[in-house]
Amino acid sequence: MTKQLQFLNSKSLVHILMFGLLSIIVLSSLYLFNFANFGYQIKSSEKDVKWLLILFSYPHFIASYFWFYKNENLRQENRFVGKLLPLMIVGILVLIFTLQVSYLLQAMLIAAWILLFWHFAKQSYGCSVFLAEKNLTHNSKAYLLYSYLSLAGFGFLNIQRHESKVLLFKSYVRVFNVPEGFALSLLALSWILFIMFIVSSIKANQEQSKADKLKSILVTSIPWIANLMWFSWWAIEGFFVLIPVFHAIQYAPFILQGVYKLQADTKKFVKSVLAIFMFSVLFFVGLPFAVNQTLPQISEALVTSIFIFFNLHHFFIDSVGWKLSKESIRKILFA
Repeated sequence: MTKQLQFLNSKSLVHILMFGLLSIIVLSSLYLFNFANFGYQIKSSEKDVKWLLILFSYPHFIASYFWFYKNENLRQENRFVGKLLPLMIVGILVLIFTLQVSYLLQAMLIAAWILLFWHFAKQSYGCSVFLAEKNLTHNSKAYLLYSYLSLAGFGFLNIQRHESKVLLFKSYVRVFNVPEGFALSLLALSWILFIMFIVSSIKANQEQSKADKLKSILVTSIPWIANLMWFSWWAIEGFFVLIPVFHAIQYAPFILQGVYKLQADTKKFVKSVLAIFMFSVLFFVGLPFAVNQTLPQISEALVTSIFIFFNLHHFFIDSVGWKLSKESIRKILFA
């Protein structure tokens, strides 16, 4: 049996850091030491931190596709997601930009934003389940899941409240407009459900000591705390650049373990990771740059299309590719 990469499949500080603790430390440091100029500091360094997107966020998209399309079982079981769905999305985008159907683009943008926050929350929930090491009861898992989803709803409405208009075909249109109280009510609901999760976890597993329970709850809660910080500060100008980076770092242990399982060889694994990175740079950096230089009139449409396509399709790719209910996925993640 091929030897596993130990840091990828053991419950360790590496997992805890990548699943949320690192982002908590970074954001807390930025907030505490630059309290007065928090938004300005991030905004002023926005161009400087975009290289983090190249290092982490862009490759995580391509890695998902590598994992899905290289996995024959996944491809066979999910032919609609793998073949028909991407063609449908591309077809709709071509129709939108050919006929300039702004209301349809608006609908797809809203769908992309909603699924983006849903994806952030569900991935973080998966991280919590992973860190819990089977210590979660059915009730505590339900409370935690709905707390995550409520938090994602707050995050979505929070960014829409601050970014209520976007540029479509050189004219501004309203994307989403909600009262501030509605977003805050979802935040309050998330806190209530999170407290119910804590209470449920304390009452469960009577054989565990109180210290072990509290330790388990604390570790399991780290991704939730990270999400709370992400979604609360998302609307600060310039801050949004960091969120996809933290999300990609959180995803790394899962996808690296999956890619390694597919390759079953360290050299092949390293080559695959390098290939994924190089392709992501070519596609997400090289292609838009080339189009902007040669066909600037379609550059904005291309960037918008890339955002919509990958946030829509990537959501479904990961939804079917990382189902914890599937035995094959659990064998990879909990080996």
